[in-house]
This record gives sequence, C-alpha cells and structure tokens, in this order.
Amino acid sequence: HEMRKYKLRIPSFIRRDPDDPSKSTIIYLDVKYNQDSNCITGFDDKRLFVSMKSAYEDEGKANKLLIHFFSSLMDISYLNLSLGLEDDGFALRVEGMDYEEVYLRIK
Repeated sequence: HEMRKYKLRIPSFIRRDPDDPSKSTIIYLDVKYNQDSNCITGFDDKRLFVSMKSAYEDEGKANKLLIHFFSSLMDISYLNLSLGLEDDGFALRVEGMDYEEVYLRIK
C-alpha cells in the first residue's frame, strides 16, 4: 500500500504571523458579547465567530476572558496569546505554534 500525505486545508481566518511566520499564528475573530455561553459559533472566509458571556463595557476584563477562553480551548498558556484590533474585529496572536497546529486544536 502506498502512503499518501494530505495537506490540511487551513481556513483563511488562520494565517501565519507575517512578523514571525515560522513560530506564530494569527486568528482573525468576530466576537459577540453578552451571549448565553462562551463558544465558537461558526466562521466565514475572513473570521472565526465567537460568542462570549461577558459584557464588553469593561474592555480589559472582556479581552482577558477571551484570551483565557482560547487558552483553555487550545491547551496553551495564556501567556502565549495576545489580542489586537484588526479592521472590524480582533486578531489573536498565538506565539510558538504553527498555523496547522492551531487549526487542529480549534477545529
């Protein structure tokens, strides 16, 4: 039997970090606050959709909870995650993890 290698089809909302392409990944997010639960609700070509229970009025606390949600989801230290603004959503930077590994952990 012949072994075949299949490449993963990584959605376009997960990209190599242009500043550190070999070791870091960016996930583009569309976050809705004041929802019933903390969960991933879907995606499109540009963003991963996330619902969070927290209110956005306290921006610092809401961002910290979002980082901790992804830390738990991906089984990675929250210290490896940082959040930035990108156009009409967030960009979550995952340090020390290739984009294929990020995809496998959140899919």
